Amino acid sequence: IGHNNQLVIGGKLSPQVIEWLQNENYFQYAQVFETNGYDSISLIAKLDESDLDVIGVKPPGHRKGHIHSSISCHLIILLSSSIR
Repeated sequence: IGHNNQLVIGGKLSPQVIEWLQNENYFQYAQVFETNGYDSISLIAKLDESDLDVIGVKPPGHRKGHIHSSISCHLIILLSSSIR
């Protein structure tokens, strides 16, 4: 994480993942997702409770329910903007 909440990572995350991390204030997980190969929204959406535990997403408020609901909202926004 760089200055002004800009994500500074290895460049493997898709722009949609970076936007989602920024919008949801999940900056602390950028490196975790990237290191573990979860570089797209569709891959992150497939994470289950045990996957989140293994990669280090521990706080209950950041677990599957919240992450998946925010991904769903992000996907809806992406799809609706691509239809226009």
